[in-house]
Amino acid sequence: MKRFLALLLLSFFIGSLWAAKNYEDPKVGELLEKMIQTTGGQEKWSKLKSLKTESTAEMLGMGMKMKITTISASNKAKLMTEMNGQMMAEQGFDGKVTWSKDMMMGLRELKGPEAMAIQQATLEHTLDATGFFDKIKLGEDREFKGEKVHVLLCDKEGMDTSELYISAKDYQLKGMMTVQVTIQGKMKTEIACDAYKTSESGLLYLSESTIDMGPIKMKLTVDAYQENVEVDEVMFKMPKSK
Repeated sequence: MKRFLALLLLSFFIGSLWAAKNYEDPKVGELLEKMIQTTGGQEKWSKLKSLKTESTAEMLGMGMKMKITTISASNKAKLMTEMNGQMMAEQGFDGKVTWSKDMMMGLRELKGPEAMAIQQATLEHTLDATGFFDKIKLGEDREFKGEKVHVLLCDKEGMDTSELYISAKDYQLKGMMTVQVTIQGKMKTEIACDAYKTSESGLLYLSESTIDMGPIKMKLTVDAYQENVEVDEVMFKMPKSK
């Protein structure tokens, strides 16, 4: 489940603002700037103060569906997962403490990669998504899902290189490849950006995506997307143990 949640967060914000300065090749900067303009422009993204999404995640071929709700504001985030109307898991970050509460492991504080997956859902990360990486460089163009794409190679210390695929036609992000570390070892994972929608404020967001982890494939559909919603910061804090 934790592997899925990390990928889910990446999938939600894969169409957002990319403003990192961790590259030397000016061609990388040009490509990122075109992506920013494609998704609405820096001025519109700077007005985003909070975000709430409600989505359906379908495990293809397994007949399983989950409802996912994410809420993010500045340096805080919360993720809730439901199945058959029952809360399966809650995870949050209040700017200092990252936590998880689920049916199997109960309430606990998260550290390391587990915590990082939740922290990446904050607006600070959303508005500088590639800032998570230590270094970005340009790879060779290739075909992805029948379309020519530019490739960005993104490195982070302690992690395998991630690849971002950007359309050579309209500069929308078409997908990515990343490597997830699981108890079974490393698992290559591909995310395809199937469809985008434009919000009322004019921001382009990813509305449909497919996550392929080899033996497990998921379809993620955003059912509701709300910008600048009111949030009670108490929701991000770790609950007290009973």
